[in-house]
Amino acid sequence: MDENIIEGKRILIAEDNELNKFIIINYIEKWKGLPDYAKNGKEAISLLEKNNYDLILMDLEMPVMGGIEASKIIRSMEGEKSQTPIIALSASDMDEIHKIISEAGINDMVPKPFRKERLQKVITTILSKK
Repeated sequence: MDENIIEGKRILIAEDNELNKFIIINYIEKWKGLPDYAKNGKEAISLLEKNNYDLILMDLEMPVMGGIEASKIIRSMEGEKSQTPIIALSASDMDEIHKIISEAGINDMVPKPFRKERLQKVITTILSKK
């Protein structure tokens, strides 16, 4: 697995849980990625409108606006930003929400609690397709 593909990539993390936020930011920085942070889906959309990101890590359940709704809005945006890859972060069972995330245009999912190796593998796989 080529973790160097993450180096220099701008990654938006939409996560309301402080511990998860801290862990993900540390991983992204360790892999030499450039993390940015939103505490809900509404903030994530606002940041995406102002900045370009290579990838979005999107918690599905957040206050104000959750990840499913935010992802649907992102996919309906004009231009290239609508194609920004989105990886869902969720404690829900993958089988239960597979259809929901697919309909929202989410590219993949990492279950919580996540393992570093799984997170890295999914990010690397998605970024290698860009």
